[in-house]
Amino acid sequence: MKKAIEIILILVLIVLSWVFFIKEVSQFPIIVLVISCIILILAIPIKEKKEEIEEEQIKEEKLIDNDAPAINFPKNFNEQKFLTTVFDLYKSIQENFMNFKYDELMSNLGLDIYNQFSVQMKKLQTRNKQSVRTNIELDKIETISFAQYDGYNEAVVNLVVLEDKYMKNQKEEKKKTSSGVRYESGYSITLINRDTKKSVKKCSNCTEKIANQTKCPKCKTMLVEATNTWIMTDLKLLGSHSKK
Repeated sequence: MKKAIEIILILVLIVLSWVFFIKEVSQFPIIVLVISCIILILAIPIKEKKEEIEEEQIKEEKLIDNDAPAINFPKNFNEQKFLTTVFDLYKSIQENFMNFKYDELMSNLGLDIYNQFSVQMKKLQTRNKQSVRTNIELDKIETISFAQYDGYNEAVVNLVVLEDKYMKNQKEEKKKTSSGVRYESGYSITLINRDTKKSVKKCSNCTEKIANQTKCPKCKTMLVEATNTWIMTDLKLLGSHSKK
């Protein structure tokens, strides 16, 4: 209110100065006019207006967040423990992928994504390359959705990690890329926890007929997913940039 009154008085002063300037040309009205304009500019609460706009934006964002549907976790479900499990699972997958541990990787992944990882690992081995991930640290993690279905649970988690990553020749002790390059990487991870086994009777890769086996005897494609534990069924890279 005080600011409004000050602005009105300054505007009146400007008008009066302009009137005097028109009636009799002199330096005094011009000086008063210039000073009044400067005071008016300084009196306008630009910073306060900006802060008000920012506060309104924050309020709107909070309202949007509050309107978002709550995640319905099972009774006695420990979300913090679950998120810790997800981060540990991510680290384990990267380590197994890096060191070509097919069997260990199989226990962490769903059928489709394991077979994708397996193909990539075989290509790297053929080229005598190794995809290295080290010093993995958790930056941010949050549950995006959690759904319960007949026989299994499905969750989607967003994960941001800090990690050193580079490619190297398997026979070289030192990596070819410059040392100390650290990346901030964001992922969208889908996970499944099944009560019963999901298996197939025919290999999806070579069409070999299967009987109570976890891997195809011909092409080694994964055929059975792990049960009663969280496994990753999808991993999408949302973005990655170097931290200098």
